[in-house]
Amino acid sequence: MEYNEIKNMLEETKLPVAYWLFDEENPPTAPYIIFSLPDSSNFAADGGVYHKANRLVIELFTPGKSPELEELLENKLDENGLVYSRKEYYIEDEKLFQEVYELEV
Repeated sequence: MEYNEIKNMLEETKLPVAYWLFDEENPPTAPYIIFSLPDSSNFAADGGVYHKANRLVIELFTPGKSPELEELLENKLDENGLVYSRKEYYIEDEKLFQEVYELEV
C-alpha cells in the first residue's frame, strides 16, 4: 500500500489526517489521526530487495475513550485486508487518549 492509498483510506474516516504532524499554527482539535512510515524491514534476495515491507504507524487521538472511532478506523483497516496491533495510551499533559496501530504495508 502506497502513501496516497494510506492517506485516502484514512481520510474516509472524515477525521482530520496528517503525515507526522499538523501545522503548529493551525492544529485541529481532537479527534484526529496522524500517520507515519518510520522504517522498513525489506526482504532481500539475489543481491536486491525482493519484497518491500514498510512499517505503518497510525495514531488516533481522542478527548475521551471512543470505541466508536476505534471501530471506524479498525473497520477501514479490515476492509483493506490490513493486519494490525493496537496499543492505548493516555497523554496526561494534553488530556487525550492515543490509540496506536502498528502494521506492515
